[in-house]
Amino acid sequence: MKNYFTWLTLLLGCFLLISCSKKNKVVVAPAPAPTINLEENATPTNENVIEEKSPSKLSEVSKVYRVVTMQKTGCYGKCPDYEFILQSNGDATYIGKKNVPRLGKYKAKAHAGFMFSIKSKINEGKFFKMSTIYPANEKVIEDLPDAYIMVSDNVHQIIIRNNHDAPTDLIEFQNKIERMIEELVWVKR
Repeated sequence: MKNYFTWLTLLLGCFLLISCSKKNKVVVAPAPAPTINLEENATPTNENVIEEKSPSKLSEVSKVYRVVTMQKTGCYGKCPDYEFILQSNGDATYIGKKNVPRLGKYKAKAHAGFMFSIKSKINEGKFFKMSTIYPANEKVIEDLPDAYIMVSDNVHQIIIRNNHDAPTDLIEFQNKIERMIEELVWVKR
């Protein structure tokens, strides 16, 4: 009987140990400014609660994504041919192909102020309402270089081909990216 009691206690202890280790832990994210609900029967919400075992929600918070990619294609003359990639964490990559001062692959880090400026421009949402090709009638001029611009806000993404006759917002954004490329400190890889 004593041996039976020892085995039963050991089995119960293992069961408790296993069941306690499987519980979901809850991490509470910082709450925004509190809102006051004046309704009497209002129910509280747990909008700021993230379950620890929910990898999809945690990966959304920490995921690095491409914010901007700009590729300029060559032409029959001496048009610059390169690709520029900007990640959400500020990492920048430049790949010079021909007719550019930097040939090959380079890395740089964009400062926080510039990242904020770029993300703010993207969050205005104008890009996601634009055509995917300019001119909008799709009558491109073959000898002109193309600029392919991809923008993403981590929810929406659009790739726009600019051959000519693009809207002012797109041209200004393209010029801003080109100025940034010249301002960054590039290291050859």
